[in-house]
Amino acid sequence: MRLGLLAVLLSLVPGASPAFTALSDLNGEPVWTTKSDKFGEIRVRTLYLEAPDHLLALIQKPTSRPRWAFAGGTQASVRELLVRAGLPAEMLARMMDPARHVMQDGAFVIFPEIDDLLALAPAMRAVVYPELAKSPLNEFHRDPVFIVGETLDDWLRQSHLGERQKAALRRMVWKRGDTLVFSDLRTLLALAETPQEVQEVFRTMSRTRALIVDLSLPEKADSAALIDYWSAGFPDADTLPFLKGALQRDSVTSIDVSRLLPAMARRRLYTYPTLDQAIGGRFPDCHWTSLNFFNNSPIGYYLDTRLASGALLANYEPVDGPRRFGDVLVYVTGDSVIHSCVFVADDIVYTKNGENILAPWVLQRLSDVSAIYRATPDVQVRAFRLRSSERLRQR
Repeated sequence: MRLGLLAVLLSLVPGASPAFTALSDLNGEPVWTTKSDKFGEIRVRTLYLEAPDHLLALIQKPTSRPRWAFAGGTQASVRELLVRAGLPAEMLARMMDPARHVMQDGAFVIFPEIDDLLALAPAMRAVVYPELAKSPLNEFHRDPVFIVGETLDDWLRQSHLGERQKAALRRMVWKRGDTLVFSDLRTLLALAETPQEVQEVFRTMSRTRALIVDLSLPEKADSAALIDYWSAGFPDADTLPFLKGALQRDSVTSIDVSRLLPAMARRRLYTYPTLDQAIGGRFPDCHWTSLNFFNNSPIGYYLDTRLASGALLANYEPVDGPRRFGDVLVYVTGDSVIHSCVFVADDIVYTKNGENILAPWVLQRLSDVSAIYRATPDVQVRAFRLRSSERLRQR
């Protein structure tokens, strides 16, 4: 989304202050609690969503032959890059063997051997893969699988990849900025020994880390601030009867925060887009998700980035102070907004990371979303809040 005026507004908006957080684990799985006087005390657990088979069947599958395409490259320039990356002489000779490269669509294309890809040291990938990521010809380097969260082990915990594939994945991850990513999907396909292992490659590559968030309910005397926060200050919030009712019962000590999301956001949480949600061949993206957060019925034209940017500038105001439930957070660089999501509490946001049909609606850590979208230091995260007058009009 291109937003010239928005970039000026964003420069006026401060960041957020972290709340107290305590991290533990349950059978090796991360669990943490965080609290503040405003949103209360929340307990957070994690899970990984995988795209269902009927959606995976719709995705065009790549071949299992690895390829590196250096757009505008020449034999001399690519050799210089590989030498600078520190490839051993024997590997370099195989890579530059005329039988293993071609000129194709204006790119110098190498077809590396699987054993050479597995043998690349992390320092070598750190030089070669960012170069490959510059071109859409290398779709899995430009848009890699992001392994966010505490550890690679946790990300792989419930995966049904074959052992050879898991071992290869562990050796082939690389760093984009401070984030662990994976680009060698074709290699995993080449290592698959059964049709089931082929299917598990695509299922595993779709893994998305999501959060389950529980709100601890305080004594009745402490409930006013909680009600104000989780209703976003709107007295007609449709979640208020439930929250007030829960606060009145001694036996109800916690509730799932998903029950406190506005109705449309609540229905979509932890789900994937359906084919009937496509508008003009496009599926809901991050901006559609963020700007429709409080709407009872979605506004379809938010898929038009020009109209979505106009709505953000007209209906929202920069936040001059701490963030609160329902604020729209935007990732901006220059005059471009590259992502948006909705602030929930502490380090937790409601987000859909991309237009892709394999991207679900989830609660995620803001730090995990930032790991994906803050690829360079110039990307800033700023906040906007829905104007009260616009909220009344929507209702």
